[in-house]
Amino acid sequence: MLLNEALTKYLAWGKYQNKQSSMSTYNTHIRLLCVHFRNCDIEEVKSHQIIEYLDLMIELGWDRNTFGAKCSAWKQFFKYWKKEGLKVLDSDSIPIPEIEYKFPKVIEKSDYEKLLRVIGTTYREGLRSSALGNAMSRCNTLL
Repeated sequence: MLLNEALTKYLAWGKYQNKQSSMSTYNTHIRLLCVHFRNCDIEEVKSHQIIEYLDLMIELGWDRNTFGAKCSAWKQFFKYWKKEGLKVLDSDSIPIPEIEYKFPKVIEKSDYEKLLRVIGTTYREGLRSSALGNAMSRCNTLL
C-alpha cells in the first residue's frame, strides 16, 4: 500500500479515535513523510531512513524542538498499521528527541523603557511590575 493511501485510511479511522486538531497535525507531518519517501510502499520504509530524514532536516536548519510532534505522528501512524497486520517498521524504532531548552533572549534597554511606559504606574499592578523591572535592571538580570 502506498504511503498516501495508508495516510488516507489512517485519517478516516483516526477521526473517530482522536481530536480533530491532532489528526490535522498528524496529516501534515505524515504527508511530509510521504513526500520525502516519494509515496513509496509503506512496508518499504525503514527506521534508518527515518533517522536519515531527521538528520537532513537538521542539516537544512530545522529546529530540533519541532521533531517531537513529527516523530509522535509517525509513531502513531506506523503503530496503527502494525496492529492492522502490515509488515511495517516498529514504531518504537522512531526516536522522539528530547527538547533543547534555550535561554530567553535579553531585552535591550530601549525596549525595556518602552515596556515601562506601556505598563504605567497608575494602578497597583503596574507599579508593582515597574518596581520589579527596575530591581531586575539594577541587578543586571534583565538588561
